[in-house]
Amino acid sequence: MSKNIIKWLIYSICTYLLYLGISKYNLGYSGKLSDLLSFLSIAIGFCITSLSLIATTKFSKNLYSRQSKNSNDKTLLHELVQIFQSANSFFLTTICLIICYLFIENIFEFKKNLICTTYTEEQHIEIKNIFQSCITSFIFISLYKFQKLIQILGKYVIQAAKEQ
Repeated sequence: MSKNIIKWLIYSICTYLLYLGISKYNLGYSGKLSDLLSFLSIAIGFCITSLSLIATTKFSKNLYSRQSKNSNDKTLLHELVQIFQSANSFFLTTICLIICYLFIENIFEFKKNLICTTYTEEQHIEIKNIFQSCITSFIFISLYKFQKLIQILGKYVIQAAKEQ
């Protein structure tokens, strides 16, 4: 099996377990989403700033001249940029999930107040819990990716300092 399939399988199992936990114990966000959005915005800013700092140093030229150990058609600079892009994609996906969740939550709150509604309270809770479990999974993945970015950036800074 490929690494990506295994990663998505693990992600799916974790999301399902989170869904069960959220459904059983009625765990919710209760206003914490703005804090998560703030963190993700800061993480995106960190990534963009870090990439721009790397791009303006002589060290990036050195990274571009070295071939990657993992792929013959990529340089170390390609690998570094790909890691940052992957992390940013997770951050942006998480932000989009949170925004969609807020819209869906508002729609169901509006529909709940109407007399004639086609949705029952159980469907509302299920959809809400599914979104919450997906968001929670993506937040954990985003935190992991953010921590890895800091590690990688630290290694590149040390390497750049050695070469100057």
